[in-house]
Amino acid sequence: MISNCNKFTWARPGDTCDSIAFWNGVAGTQWVKLWNWGVGPNCENLQVNNYVCIGALAGTPTVVGPNGVATPVPTQAGMVSYCKKFVKVNPGDTCNGMAFFNGPISTENFLLWNTGVGGTACNNLQADTYACIGLS
Repeated sequence: MISNCNKFTWARPGDTCDSIAFWNGVAGTQWVKLWNWGVGPNCENLQVNNYVCIGALAGTPTVVGPNGVATPVPTQAGMVSYCKKFVKVNPGDTCNGMAFFNGPISTENFLLWNTGVGGTACNNLQADTYACIGLS
């Protein structure tokens, strides 16, 4: 769950991501993608009898990663858990450009730290996520 959540609801037995969205007036999977990314893209990790976030304060939402670093969310798929420096991916960005303009770091390191981008083809770089550009 993100650190700047300001509205919560209780997940009850039988609830699904869709029912939580419907009953709380949040758009589709917005509450999962932006505020509760640990629930999983198919709601497979929803834990009943727990609170979930259904609203947030303005600003970049963060979670504390396993390395104790505040990590902005949502993150690029396959990002390493020990990252300490992040950059937002914008539409049209490329892996080479992300590496060059944010470090500079090598493209090889960018690919190593963000394994979900699709390798050297970089065909899975996701806009509006955060990618790793520095390690702890």
